[in-house]
Amino acid sequence: MALKQLKPEITAKMRWDSLDIFLARDITNSPIITINEDAAVNLVARLMKICEIGYIIVTSKEGKPMGIITERDLATRVLAKNSEPSKMTAKDVMTSPIITIELDVPIRKTARTMSRLRIGKLGVVYKDQLVGMISKSDIVTLLSKMNRNPPRSAAMDAPMNK
Repeated sequence: MALKQLKPEITAKMRWDSLDIFLARDITNSPIITINEDAAVNLVARLMKICEIGYIIVTSKEGKPMGIITERDLATRVLAKNSEPSKMTAKDVMTSPIITIELDVPIRKTARTMSRLRIGKLGVVYKDQLVGMISKSDIVTLLSKMNRNPPRSAAMDAPMNK
């Protein structure tokens, strides 16, 4: 039976359930772009523009991740307050701590974590080291690819009772 012949709620459930075959490692963005905690916020924004990314990981003087700065952080903590970015540091603007998940967590759990915590980005850790990031748009991209080529399931091949 073709996927298009099934009821929409059934196909949506199959797509959602099939997210369990994908793990955080499958859509993790790496390497991570970092900036020192003492860097001026205008440098943070410039680095985001050059690298074409919406976030930067803030590191301590020892090089350990300590927070994240997103485009939203810049908008709400700098622009909305009419602050001068060159006089603020990354540490002043960052969100801390970075919320993380393990590399082998299913994408469905990753999406639920983001939704429950109302965040757009998660750090991905392996052996207590931050190895990458996942954003909401990474999950949406995965879903859009699944809609074009949905995974096969036994339910799709089973005859339907009339």
